[in-house]
Amino acid sequence: MQSRMAETNWPKRYRALANSLLRAAPAARPLLAGFNIFVDATYPMDGARIARLAAEAGRVAAAEDMGPGLAAEILARLGGGRGGAICIDWTAGPAWTTRLLGEPAALQLGGTGPQAAWALAAIGAPAVIALTDRSDEQLSVLHSGISIAAGEGRLLPPQEVTRRTPPQKPRNVILEFTEGTPWPGGSVRRSTRIMLRFIDYGMERDEYFADAARRMATDASALLVAGLDSLPAGDRQSLPWLRRLTRDLRTRGVPATHFELAEFPRRGEMEECARALGGLCDSVGMSLSEARMLTGAEAPPAEAARTVAERFGYATVFVHADDWALAVHRGAADARIRDLMTGNLLASARAFLGRPSPDLAIAPEATFSADIPASGPLGDGWTADCVPSPYLKRPRATVGLGDTFVAGLMLAAGVGPELAPLP
Repeated sequence: MQSRMAETNWPKRYRALANSLLRAAPAARPLLAGFNIFVDATYPMDGARIARLAAEAGRVAAAEDMGPGLAAEILARLGGGRGGAICIDWTAGPAWTTRLLGEPAALQLGGTGPQAAWALAAIGAPAVIALTDRSDEQLSVLHSGISIAAGEGRLLPPQEVTRRTPPQKPRNVILEFTEGTPWPGGSVRRSTRIMLRFIDYGMERDEYFADAARRMATDASALLVAGLDSLPAGDRQSLPWLRRLTRDLRTRGVPATHFELAEFPRRGEMEECARALGGLCDSVGMSLSEARMLTGAEAPPAEAARTVAERFGYATVFVHADDWALAVHRGAADARIRDLMTGNLLASARAFLGRPSPDLAIAPEATFSADIPASGPLGDGWTADCVPSPYLKRPRATVGLGDTFVAGLMLAAGVGPELAPLP
């Protein structure tokens, strides 16, 4: 299997898939996506900003001043080539960021489900998101092609939603680092992004969405469950609410249910949520680092994914890395390869263009690694399929690439047999 995959003309296959997807996307079945949402403030991190972080890390902190420790943690991740989320309960955090780094370059949509919906809307595919925070700022960053439930089964574009004025959530802060960027302490070793989240916002328990999802269950492509890393400590209501909704939608015939993991702020929560959704969700997705956090071992990727599948009860486990994506499953290899390629394609196009776009272009400088995990049987009926992604060492943006990969998995489910066979 692996030798045949290595000989594949990947640029040709991805371009053929892009053409097929763009034709099929407007007729795709709608995605039902939740359950967190943010406004992201993005900061491209040049050498001067990184130097300010270094100076802050060396400052002597006063009582309750978390700035130096936070700056040191960011630099430690930068030095290790690791991105992810840093969650810190610090109400002064947003003001600290502005004092240190200035105003953000842009405000944009955040949250795994909404980001996936944005990626789909950009190519004309339908998606409905859970949304309780209907403030002006939150609505202003939504793509006009995303639908919001408004009661009695009605779906509205963001501009037609009645605005409310609940207490504003603080913005998430997204620090974008590009490989090779020089600063006085060295240079950035890997393109990545680090998200700073200063308060647990809670889950979007949108009853309008729940009602619409029940009405749409058989016509939808899938239910995307994500954002559980936003649950506040001590919240014992949201996860049972989500389990009831997921079980109800399965009973009503939703074709697929997918849980996307995340980096959780508190020990044990990742495993708790993976176990709570196992058996209710058909598949689970995660980054390679998250797979190893969940299994507690530096196992090869396919072994880690199989451990997740068997330990927590998922039929398919998807793992995405910088230059490849992998599925461990007991189904048809062609379908899983199409899923993986669709996720890789959407994420790579966003990395190249800087944001979701109707153009599923592959960058001329994209590379396709042959050094990827092996595909093939794992025993007991399990199979691993791994494909290279169109990889960019210096992407125009790193924000939302994992979420956009998830959008591709969901799009593959939404268009299904309407796609042309891959060459």
